[in-house]
Amino acid sequence: RGSELRGGCDIWTRSATSSVRILLLHGGANTCYSPRAYRPLASRLAAATGFTVVVPDYRLAPEHVYPSALDDAEAVFNNHLAADPNVKHIILFGDSSGAALALSLAMFRLPPNHEKVRGLVTLSPWLDMSARTQAYEMKHDPVYNTGDAEAERRDTQNLARRYFSSS
Repeated sequence: RGSELRGGCDIWTRSATSSVRILLLHGGANTCYSPRAYRPLASRLAAATGFTVVVPDYRLAPEHVYPSALDDAEAVFNNHLAADPNVKHIILFGDSSGAALALSLAMFRLPPNHEKVRGLVTLSPWLDMSARTQAYEMKHDPVYNTGDAEAERRDTQNLARRYFSSS
């Protein structure tokens, strides 16, 4: 059925009767991208699953530092999804920094065993914002691999600093 913008979210629906929502938290190192950039993925997810996909337009660094994006994800979860009596199940879904947001939302902001959360999907989660683990020495990342591990480490640390600048 396409997309509509409502309450700061890009909403993709395939079936108006679906009681399942996917909360898609986009990547971009908490500094860039928007729901518009994720329309191809959101529309494919909606078409493949028959579920409604909700992509929030959360605040980004450096103008809005941690925990702004997490606060926004929590607000969308609580106000648009969990509070809706027509929503029976919610799947948290994110890539890169969006995957870290999905994990943080599930682990630190939602009650354990929330009755509506039925899944958590992470694609290439950005979990080591310090860039100090061996993962940054590996040369087989299909998405972000410049061949210069030290430059990648510096880039990651700079992006993390922008997001946590006043924390």
